[in-house]
Order: sequence, then structure tokens, then C-alpha cells
Amino acid sequence: MSWKDILKNYEPTVSEVNLLASRHALIDIYETKLVSEEEYKGYSYQDKRRYHNKLFSFLKDKEDSDDANDLKPNKTFHLRMNNILRSNINKETSSRLENEPKEEVKDRSKKLFNRPKGTKGRTTRQPKRQLINTNIIDSYFEMYKNSGRGKPTLKDIEQGEERHLTVDEKEYYYTKI
Repeated sequence: MSWKDILKNYEPTVSEVNLLASRHALIDIYETKLVSEEEYKGYSYQDKRRYHNKLFSFLKDKEDSDDANDLKPNKTFHLRMNNILRSNINKETSSRLENEPKEEVKDRSKKLFNRPKGTKGRTTRQPKRQLINTNIIDSYFEMYKNSGRGKPTLKDIEQGEERHLTVDEKEYYYTKI
């Protein structure tokens, strides 16, 4: 008996069919889960959230499928719609990516061309805050002063740093006292 004869007589189980379908016919399964726009408009706020959350979760679970890349925009669409509904933003939502409401594109040309005279391109930026290069000894004196514990000893600093201090650090300590 050859393998072809075995396959002719083999009847797959329902779980095997579902597994194969979810891997190789993801787009068809996804489209059966979509609802019409009219039905979607009749949904309550909670039902709309559940609908988008259910489809997002479905697409996320099937990321290893062959058709997952084709449905990636749909996955981000359902996540975006769910976030809009969750954050109570008064934006129109849609049941499908094709029916997504278009947002107004702001005119950026005014911003680009109404710059102060004499500036070319970008305006000058504020320099980043410079970190003050402090000595470890200074840091310990400041820390002890702020906590009201007086002045630190060499032993306190060495224990805090978990190492022996260098000769330069010890000399600097003695000049601070």
C-alpha cells in the first residue's frame, strides 16, 4: 500500500482541519468574522470594543500563519479602533479597514514658510543640560550635609563605594576637612 492510498482513506479530525485552515486560509477566516457597517453601527460602545479586541487578538494569535503579513494593516487598524474607543475620544470608528474614516490632514506649509527672517531652516536649539563633573568626595560631603550627619570619614566613603580610595581621592579628602 502506497502513501497515496493511505491518504485517500484518511479522514482528518475537526481539530486538524481547523489547524490547517488557520495556517493556510487565515484571510478567509478573518473575513467571516467581520460584520457589516450597518450591523456595527447598531453595536453599543462595549460591543464595539469587544469586536475590535476579539479581531485584534485573533490576528495576533495567528502571527505565524502564511497570510499574517497580508493582514498586518488590519491588526493595527483593530488595535487603533480599540484604543480610540477605550480612551473615549470622540472620533468615528469603523468595522473594517476599508471603511476607516479619514482624518483631516493639517496644512503644514504655513508652519514651514512663516519662519522669522534671518533663520535658515531649523531654529537654534537649547543646549542640553551639562552634567556637573563632581568628585566622589564632594558627593559624600554633600550627602552627609543634607542628611544632617556631619562630615563623612574615609572609612564611610570606602564602605559606601565598596573599594579603597585612591591616593588622589584621599589627598582631596584631607583638603576638604
